[in-house]
Amino acid sequence: MKRFLSLLACLLFLNVMGFSQAQRMVLIEEFTNASCPPCAAQNPDFNALIHSTENTGRVVALKYQTAFPGFDPMNQQNPDEVDTRLRYYPGISGVPTAVIDGVIPDNDYAAGLGDWNITPDGGYAGGPYGYNNAVISFAWAQTTPIELDLDHNISDELDSVSISVKVTNVSATPFDLSEGVLHVAIFEKHIMFPTPPGSTNEVDFEDVMRKMVPDVGGTALADAIAPGDSVEWNFNVALPDYFYNFADIGVVAFVQDNMDKQVYQAARSDVKPLVGDFADVSLASNTTPPAGLCDATMTPSLTINNEGTSEITTFTASYTINDGTPVEETWTGSLMPGNNIAYDFAQITAPGGNINLDYRIVSVNGAIDINTLNNILTTETYATLSSDPIGTELSSDLESNVLFDYPTDAIAQIPIAEGGFGWGTFTVIDGTHPFADFQGVTFGAYGSSQRAIWLNYWQWNPGEAAAEDEGNLIYDKIDLTNSENTMLTFDRAGAQYNAPLSNDRLQMLISTDCGDTWTVVHDIAGADFATTAPNPNLYVPAAGDWVTDTVDLSAYDGVAEVNLQVKAISDWGNMHFLDNINIAGNMIVSTNALNKLEGNVEVFPNPTNSVANIEFQLEENAVVDVQVFDVTGKLVETVVYQREFVAGTHIATWRGAQERGIYLVKISTENGEVTKKLTVF
Repeated sequence: MKRFLSLLACLLFLNVMGFSQAQRMVLIEEFTNASCPPCAAQNPDFNALIHSTENTGRVVALKYQTAFPGFDPMNQQNPDEVDTRLRYYPGISGVPTAVIDGVIPDNDYAAGLGDWNITPDGGYAGGPYGYNNAVISFAWAQTTPIELDLDHNISDELDSVSISVKVTNVSATPFDLSEGVLHVAIFEKHIMFPTPPGSTNEVDFEDVMRKMVPDVGGTALADAIAPGDSVEWNFNVALPDYFYNFADIGVVAFVQDNMDKQVYQAARSDVKPLVGDFADVSLASNTTPPAGLCDATMTPSLTINNEGTSEITTFTASYTINDGTPVEETWTGSLMPGNNIAYDFAQITAPGGNINLDYRIVSVNGAIDINTLNNILTTETYATLSSDPIGTELSSDLESNVLFDYPTDAIAQIPIAEGGFGWGTFTVIDGTHPFADFQGVTFGAYGSSQRAIWLNYWQWNPGEAAAEDEGNLIYDKIDLTNSENTMLTFDRAGAQYNAPLSNDRLQMLISTDCGDTWTVVHDIAGADFATTAPNPNLYVPAAGDWVTDTVDLSAYDGVAEVNLQVKAISDWGNMHFLDNINIAGNMIVSTNALNKLEGNVEVFPNPTNSVANIEFQLEENAVVDVQVFDVTGKLVETVVYQREFVAGTHIATWRGAQERGIYLVKISTENGEVTKKLTVF
């Protein structure tokens, strides 16, 4: 009997010990960006720490590539899920920030084992620089009531992945999280770009989250898990075609409490060898840029290299212009491993405007190209103009323009490449711009509208290798054949930087030969360019800061093709803004219009900000209409309607000249009409 009791006691002891706690894997989620200098500075040491021999079996890492502070192609491929995870942790105010098991660690985390030094040294919570082995060991030492088993397999066609997850409660009490969620993420283990994808020198990105399964909300733990019980899930999901290397895909899973953000357990199913023979090609571009700004032709061209181990007998390549419909062409032949060929697409006439040309390999030997990292070519940017004038005047109030893009009737030759640190000059912005200082700002001139053109002198250091000294915005042709007294008007606001005083410059230039030659018609810089006091802080416009410039372009009256160039030259100063860029003149009318109207029709004062007097002379009695139109041709007000005047000089007064802009005042008789331009500021 004693022997039986001893055996029973041993069995009871083992049973109690079997329901205990599990080893917790440490989950580290980092939010980072390819155009973030602090990220590029901290990530190499941080990656070395979490992937060291000591931590390889202790840490599950997942990186989210954010949309700020600059361009990041990995974010653009899945921006919404990254943004949702970022907002899930409200304490994150910048990147890089790393979260450990749902906690943004600070000086108090792990009783001060980290190196965040938030005060007095100016550190910040969650900075990757603050992590060390002691912090990870502390998190590793925590226990959890659950175990997590994870596995995945990629289909033979590389178009889907099957994922199995099992959560087991190894404790002696039910595991019940009313707000518990199972998150599953597909990641790419190592994305090594051939050239930096952002504005820093960072090319090496590890453990990048590419897709959440089934979505970013995860799967709710609907019921409590009894002691010793398990719950299993199986997912089979399509692989998005934006993966860079299908041979480098793994899966991460973790259980998190939405109430307090605590992560109870994490697991990683690492990269597995693929079965099959998959082709791999690399690309180089041979495209010759279009010559000139007008009537330009171009031939998209590629060099295709066989980087694989088997013969390539066919491939389909495509190009897109401005993210439009892809143009696909297919080649057939024989391309042996290690060899290359040059492939020319059909010649095209370059479309007018800013051209962003991108290439892609659609398929190789009828299947996907297993590794697209060596296909990545920098977007080629060109600028051409329409060969035909767009009208008889230029009117650019920006309100219908695409936000954060360039004016729709112009091409931009930008000083800093799109996505680079400090880019943005000539883009149209409003108060929804992600730049924190721009949030909620009314950017339109005089506070009367929402949008303006941004000249980012603040971040534009012309001394840096990545920056040009100047940039320009060139508008499409206008036809001034029947124009007289042509004027250029535009609104501007800006400040100098005051330590030392900056000398940012703005020039307006005119061309009559589609950009072959240019003439400067307006040139302002430094204090003359500024509209308010010098400022050591980033400047945003106030309604009272705006001024209107008027430039006489009557020398171009009668010219059939005129282009305007807006040129910005940086002295690394402060912000400036432009709005309502307009060119218009009085339209020359037939001599019949003067049969009843003699002498000059005058509108004064011009410009005005209150009332406008319209003076006209009649040779004989006539019935007269006086109407005011905006530059789109919409009737604003009828000042005089079918009123009979005797021969002589008369004045009609328009008292509605309060809304800023360019207006056309038309005086009509039964035999003709005369139109005059009026500027309201």
